[in-house]
Amino acid sequence: MLREFLVRGVVEAYRPIAVLLETRELLASRLEGRELGEVLSDESVTVMLLAGLRPSYRGDAYPGGSLARFYRDVLGLGLSMPRRVAARLSDGVPLSLAGRGVRVRASSTRPLVLLGAIRGLLSRLAGQLGIALGEPGEVDTDDPLWGLKLLGEALKALAGLVPPYSREAMLLAGSRAALGEYLESYGVLGELVELGLELVGDGFYRVRKGSPLETYTCLYHAVWRLMQLREIQAFYAVPDPAAEAVERAYRILGRNGYRVLEALSMGARIQQCMETPGTCSIDPPCMPQGYRYLVLEAEARDGKLVFGGSEHPLDNVFNALQLLALHGLASVEPAGDNKVVIGYAFTPYPPLEPEQPKETLREGEPTVQPPTSISIGSQPSATRVGPPESHQ
Repeated sequence: MLREFLVRGVVEAYRPIAVLLETRELLASRLEGRELGEVLSDESVTVMLLAGLRPSYRGDAYPGGSLARFYRDVLGLGLSMPRRVAARLSDGVPLSLAGRGVRVRASSTRPLVLLGAIRGLLSRLAGQLGIALGEPGEVDTDDPLWGLKLLGEALKALAGLVPPYSREAMLLAGSRAALGEYLESYGVLGELVELGLELVGDGFYRVRKGSPLETYTCLYHAVWRLMQLREIQAFYAVPDPAAEAVERAYRILGRNGYRVLEALSMGARIQQCMETPGTCSIDPPCMPQGYRYLVLEAEARDGKLVFGGSEHPLDNVFNALQLLALHGLASVEPAGDNKVVIGYAFTPYPPLEPEQPKETLREGEPTVQPPTSISIGSQPSATRVGPPESHQ
């Protein structure tokens, strides 16, 4: 079940990302450094670079939601001095002359860096799973919306791969707080062991370095971070998976579980962003407003977790942590000598339900529903600043 889920998800997500990045690189190599006037004969490129430009605008030459701003802020394709072009057009200079001395620039952006990392992680995961991805294919760049459409397709595929949007994704994420009896209760311990979970003693498991499970952790962290970027949210109606995960997890946690996490918080280090495995080489996703990520070291001894002069039954602690881990929000890393390093999302103002709910994620029970589509937030402006006439 879990392996098939990963294989299907990797194949669906890889193609649009690979096509997007390879097409962007081809365009960058062809256009970078050329003067604007040299590329006006290419209708699609003209729209990509100028659609939405406001000749009389005194702020950013590209207002929010404009197509040219998408290509500049997300894919790093834009003009070196767009305000100069805008000012000349405002003075009545023809577009064919307004671009003199203004060149096409290709630059790195936060979305590009993360998309490149995600493509690499998908490729690594495919290799670990023994599947061939094949050639990604091509896209018709005569349609100036090609980039916007491809990234929307990629975001939709990626959302289906990460918690809290499917039972399989939640079980994969749950392996990071790995106490054997909990994983056995979900009927997936054997599958997780095949994907890289290893026993380290006293019922504790950890994710093996270089395994598909470790790569998956990096992947879902990268996807969460991508969907949190304001550059992405400016053009797509995307969810924030971290925000939806913490809200759901704390609503079903129950008061007893919350009290345990609250007690753990007393001796924890507080940070805004999550802990990501060192092999990931990405910026970690961050907690939404009102939440923090806590990290502490504790000792498992005689069925209890000992930390900061206090102790709690291991069962109580792991009941709470496992629920968060299933939502991608907690990890328990054995550190030798009965010590464990715990990380988890926490809020001092939890939206708790009045009663402790029954356990979640039994076969057939619903999880948070994934978005049925990743829609373009507001149609990017294609305001005409000159030819071609077909893009008004």
